[in-house]
Amino acid sequence: MHSAIMMDKSLEPYKADRLFLLMGENPLPNCVAAMTLLRDGGCVYLVHTNFTKSQAENLGALLIKDVPNINNVYLLSLGDNQSDGYHIRTSIQAVANELKGRLGMNYTGGTKVMSVHAYRALFEIQSDTVFSYLDPHRLLMCIDNDYGECIRVRVSPKLSLEQIFRLHGLFWRVEQPPVGEATLPEAASVLAKLHMNCAIAKAWRDWCHRELRRVAKNDTNTGLPYLVC
Repeated sequence: MHSAIMMDKSLEPYKADRLFLLMGENPLPNCVAAMTLLRDGGCVYLVHTNFTKSQAENLGALLIKDVPNINNVYLLSLGDNQSDGYHIRTSIQAVANELKGRLGMNYTGGTKVMSVHAYRALFEIQSDTVFSYLDPHRLLMCIDNDYGECIRVRVSPKLSLEQIFRLHGLFWRVEQPPVGEATLPEAASVLAKLHMNCAIAKAWRDWCHRELRRVAKNDTNTGLPYLVC
């Protein structure tokens, strides 16, 4: 039997002053974690590898610009050492050892090796670190619980289409933003129905990744501070 699902306000006891996020290829779960698990005035630490550097930079830039309760965002690079347990542990501990306040870590992103050794690193420093995972299918934040089943809290983050674009390093022209109402509702309806066919949906997604993103992606320099360990 699953534990009861609570609403957003129940996350308050599990918020951290210093929140570590393990970056994966999709930055959206980490964005949700930062928006829901950080206390006012807290700092976020984005732990990434060379493969997820751009995701960390995109997320950091959005958090600094759009989330007023965040004090700062730091990027912590593991380089190419995503499978090196010792390097992961010592890199995170070099930063966490100097921090004040309650620690938290959301391990939705990152590799299994990163999750295991980052968990160990923070637990050794602060045994009551709040560890969490986002269930993306049901939008439930799952808080680890040493005394029983995990605590599941429903989250409902408010992100605009423009913010989701920026999370993935995509931007539209300032002079030509998206319109608020559908201009071709009949075509949109047909396209939605076509996506009910998995093969067609995959073909469309492949084309977007292969062609659309290639010409629309706009890399930027975020200027976020890097942590040297």
